[in-house]
Amino acid sequence: MSYRIQPITKDNLKEYTRIQQRAYAGVFSGTPEEFEKLIKVYAGLLLGDDCFLFGVYHKDTMIGCYMTYDFTLNFHGNPVRASGIGSVAVDLIHKKEGVAKFLIKEWLSGSLEEGNLFCTLYPFNARFYKNFGFGYGSPLDVYQIPPTHFKDRGDKSLLSWGSLDSLEGIIECYQSYHVDTHGMKSRTFSDLDRITRQKHLKLIEVKQEGTVTGYMLFEQKGTNPDNFLNQKLIVSEMITTTPESRMALSSFLHSQADQIDYVELHTFDPYYYHMLDDLTFKSDPRVMQLISHKTANHAVGIMWHALDPRELMNLVSDRTDKGLDFFIKDERTGLIDAVSINTHVPERIELNMTRSTFSSWIIGSLPLNSAYQLGELKTNQHHTLKSLDKDFDFESPICHTRF
Repeated sequence: MSYRIQPITKDNLKEYTRIQQRAYAGVFSGTPEEFEKLIKVYAGLLLGDDCFLFGVYHKDTMIGCYMTYDFTLNFHGNPVRASGIGSVAVDLIHKKEGVAKFLIKEWLSGSLEEGNLFCTLYPFNARFYKNFGFGYGSPLDVYQIPPTHFKDRGDKSLLSWGSLDSLEGIIECYQSYHVDTHGMKSRTFSDLDRITRQKHLKLIEVKQEGTVTGYMLFEQKGTNPDNFLNQKLIVSEMITTTPESRMALSSFLHSQADQIDYVELHTFDPYYYHMLDDLTFKSDPRVMQLISHKTANHAVGIMWHALDPRELMNLVSDRTDKGLDFFIKDERTGLIDAVSINTHVPERIELNMTRSTFSSWIIGSLPLNSAYQLGELKTNQHHTLKSLDKDFDFESPICHTRF
């Protein structure tokens, strides 16, 4: 069947909403009242300039839909354009008819034409997206920490309540963190809209000399239906730009021990457990292999697709003086994209990999030597890989953007 893409406007918004509501039954209840609320939410997103809604049509019938997002991505200190996709939905009657494959291919090709260097997404099926050249990003650790395990060494006088109706301070704080952190994306209209619609969230700000240097968005929920006094504190987002702001929030969490059983938070920081005075995972405390205490659940979410390997390599080529020849194989077509740097160097190191592996490497989540050891990379000089990893010294990406 032949398909076409059409932007969503107020004229076809109901069709879009209906497909979304039916496709995501685990998120939406499917009631008429909810349908009307969703229309208002999506209509609000149409007013922004960084979120775009599309429908996939067969003849005159919408059979699928999705959203795309425009981001400014911090790529190893360089601001570059990136596109994200979310809310991919196919009408239940038209599942397994190639609709999702069609819209992903159209999105990738369109994003490249628009000058984006990366495409990113949160996968519903990682294998499906790896076949399109998406590579895994950084692992995420989800902790369940008893409050008394947080270090109590911060200055709580720096803390104050913030308001979801006035986010200027945390927007500036987020932007400061974005500029300094590889993998972070600019705050979008749709992301701010998501925060302000969550009226149950509480906001704590950390201010130093009048400037917000950290903040935490969180909520409290019961943990035991038979005892309303048992609660957990769930951190939705926590950004800190100074050690003082991080320690102030740590002391705040420490002080909640009389009311909170545990704090649930997620972080990309592999060293976060050093913030704790003791180690345990509250709902599942256990000692694992090699007498190791379980501290967190480990997860992988966001995936990255390097759209333009040549331009991306140009941005990082000054990190090494070695002559490199990349041969990047497209998973779908089998075509090879050849990219070389430092062409004046006579001795060449050949690096053969798929686009998904290249994407994971260039974004900083998979070192070359690890890719080789895992069988994901072939080379004529494997003894140089550790040295190359030291040359490039890529940071692992941190991305808090939800879409």
